[in-house]
Amino acid sequence: MSINLGNFKNREVVVFEDAQGSKLYVSPKSKSVEFLADTEHSGKFLFDKEESTSLINYLMELGKRVKPDFAPKYGNSAGSDMHEYYDRKYDNNGYCNATRRLDTVVINFDKPYGSEERLYLMSIPKLADLLWAIKKVE
Repeated sequence: MSINLGNFKNREVVVFEDAQGSKLYVSPKSKSVEFLADTEHSGKFLFDKEESTSLINYLMELGKRVKPDFAPKYGNSAGSDMHEYYDRKYDNNGYCNATRRLDTVVINFDKPYGSEERLYLMSIPKLADLLWAIKKVE
């Protein structure tokens, strides 16, 4: 089953396809970034060099839209550590882990219980931590 893009008719949605053909939908909000996937997707994405470069560049652009001096930064507090977040809509936690292995970026989401499409609603400080995790090897 595919994600219903009709729910995002007034919002920007960019799709990134990983090495296995899975699609990660990225949709910016005013001060956060929403990551979504098809309802049956596990949440693990393996991006090759070309697609990971596109993803990193796009996420950097989103960060700079909100905060002009945005830069990747290690998350050293609950508000900036990307690994866990509380989703008010689902009254549950979601999780994210990201690494880089040579030219491959691996992002693993564990969506909040009850969510079908939303993998993670990421604040800008958490986005900085995500980018730090996948860019630190460069």
